[in-house]
Amino acid sequence: MLRVAIGLSVLWLLLGCLSARAEVCDTGNAVGAEVKDVKYCRFFTHYENGATVLDPRIGESVHVTSSDDTRSIGLIIAIADYQNEGVADVSAAAVDGDNLTKFLIDNQHFDEVIVLRDSDASKDTIDYFLRDYLVKRGDFFSTQEGGETKHKARLLVAYSGHGTSGSDASFVLANATSMDDTSATYPMASLRDNLKKLSSSYFHVLALVNACFGGNLFGDGSMGGSLNDFTEAGSHALTAGPDNKETLSIGAGNGSFFFDTLLNGIEEGVADIEYKRLISEDGKLIQQGGVTRLGALSVYLDTEIQRINHKKMTDKDGNPIEMGYAWIGAIDKSVARGSFFFTSPITLGEGVQTAMYVPPGPASSVPDHPEVKVFGSAETYPVKGIDVSRYEGTINWKRVKKEAGVQFAYIRAVGIKGKDDAFEGHWAKAKDVGIDRGAYRIFNYCQTPKEQMELLESFVPVDDSSLPVAVSYEWPLTGAQKKCASDDGITKTRAKVLTLLGLIEAKYKKTPILYSPKSLINELLTPDFDRYMIWLAKYTKTGKVDQSDLGLKGGNPWTLWQYTSGLTVPGIGDNVDGNVFFGGAGEYEKFKIGAGNAALLEAKAVDPKTLKENEEAFLAYADVKNDLSAQDRMIAKQIDGARRAIQDAIENAMQKYETVK
Repeated sequence: MLRVAIGLSVLWLLLGCLSARAEVCDTGNAVGAEVKDVKYCRFFTHYENGATVLDPRIGESVHVTSSDDTRSIGLIIAIADYQNEGVADVSAAAVDGDNLTKFLIDNQHFDEVIVLRDSDASKDTIDYFLRDYLVKRGDFFSTQEGGETKHKARLLVAYSGHGTSGSDASFVLANATSMDDTSATYPMASLRDNLKKLSSSYFHVLALVNACFGGNLFGDGSMGGSLNDFTEAGSHALTAGPDNKETLSIGAGNGSFFFDTLLNGIEEGVADIEYKRLISEDGKLIQQGGVTRLGALSVYLDTEIQRINHKKMTDKDGNPIEMGYAWIGAIDKSVARGSFFFTSPITLGEGVQTAMYVPPGPASSVPDHPEVKVFGSAETYPVKGIDVSRYEGTINWKRVKKEAGVQFAYIRAVGIKGKDDAFEGHWAKAKDVGIDRGAYRIFNYCQTPKEQMELLESFVPVDDSSLPVAVSYEWPLTGAQKKCASDDGITKTRAKVLTLLGLIEAKYKKTPILYSPKSLINELLTPDFDRYMIWLAKYTKTGKVDQSDLGLKGGNPWTLWQYTSGLTVPGIGDNVDGNVFFGGAGEYEKFKIGAGNAALLEAKAVDPKTLKENEEAFLAYADVKNDLSAQDRMIAKQIDGARRAIQDAIENAMQKYETVK
């Protein structure tokens, strides 16, 4: 690209680069790359030097609309052939190098892939790319917007080879005479420092390290923001094990267990099975997948490690093999609000012929197709809340605000038996600590809408700062409620619910929201309810639900989803209802105002031209799989056979964040 060549030359001059001019590679795979010396050209295994179609999954995550404005760059360091007898060869590293190269070029469609193998991976060459070339490439794809620097490029650095432990923990280079030869090593601390500097030039930075004692890479490792939000900048490292354990490969001719597992999980679409399930009205899976998030990938890796450990494997001498868990942490916590991601296959449901495009980020329906509901894992929804009543007892709202990570709370005002005595206390204290609060009342089958409204408005104030009022339409549990429901029938009950919602809207000047379990609300809904928001209740104690549980009738997407009744909330305790909001901060502000059905308005607020362009680009890149059986087997394996392993992995990861020094 001419723009790249001219832009880099000017940028290097402004930065006072030691080199007066750049050399442009003109042969092999590096044509167009600008380097300090042409000797570096041969290390480029791939260099995209022309216009490409932008994968919208990448474009929308790094916030660009053209492939000219972003770059995905990979640096692979694979040291398998050690030159001296004092250091054993690592055949798995050679396989890792081959697999990673193919993966980044053919599967992930990276724009640049640089590969340093064996003796080519010298300290000087590694330093040139980490400290010079990659810094300039990241800076070139950065812009000034509103006085703030916005980085638009993504960087992956991968290492496979020997590693040493101790205070001078290092990666062992190919010319080392022994594992103790410090003159032929690359300190892990140096890689950490270089990655931290690179974090100031890239939107996403990820280091993948397969080396014994690789956990030593984490010096001041610290948990960042979300390991599953790839629309925010992030800088992380994932290592094959902790700082005191070796790593392994399984079987001759294979790569390392670390990279084999990661690449298989991404390429087969099984490492992140909860990313964006698209569900039809009748609860059938339309599609799922398309992205593998770093947090999900880490849990998947630890699950597979646990599975291997359960097999009680031994080495060739009969000694038991106990793999250490992978370590993950932030390289630079100041830019770790989000994290890296990989594109992955999209699995279509039975009878589905074409994949549907869904933008990155939270969603409850497909753009321009509100009848197709979207359900991600809870952590993909940034706005979270709880709902409480007198049954939660005394609540320490200050702890909830400080430690629970919830933005809103719905508080029961009226139950079947009347006013909830805890409402006013919860209502005042939630506001005092700065938690958004909304009131809800249980629908009473035996009262008229007017009677229900009179009790509600007698003590729930009209307050512009509060959330839209909710009506909870639940199963009639008492004898009297069951009789009233039976006597009225669904048609009269439907009319009463609509009337109550209308009275609430007239009084509180905000569009109310209707809460109900899936099976009950589907019987109630008609197009008349489309003007009102939906709060869908479907969950298990673990928060894991099958797609058949999630069908929602009609073309009204959910605004809130009560996804679990098993939250542990500081300041409250166990078994608390957990909820997510369908969108991000902007949509949430509209929801708080209460001017219409927030989720339905968002589903229809699409530009047809932009949507068509994104759909075409998405289908051009999407790897679509129609074979659901393999996916089903993997889901069954992970849910039924590895639930405890996943929980152990999460607890282990949390412990590592606290103990890494």
